[in-house]
Amino acid sequence: MPRKKYKKKFELKPDPMCGNLTVAKFINNLMYGGKKSTA
Repeated sequence: MPRKKYKKKFELKPDPMCGNLTVAKFINNLMYGGKKSTA
């Protein structure tokens, strides 16, 4: 029996440059710990 509540799913916003959701997923996976603004 888990004591913690379940985590909410992260709501992904589209990429601000081109407005595409798949591009945002790609950049998030590519730049996990870096600067997303330079990508």
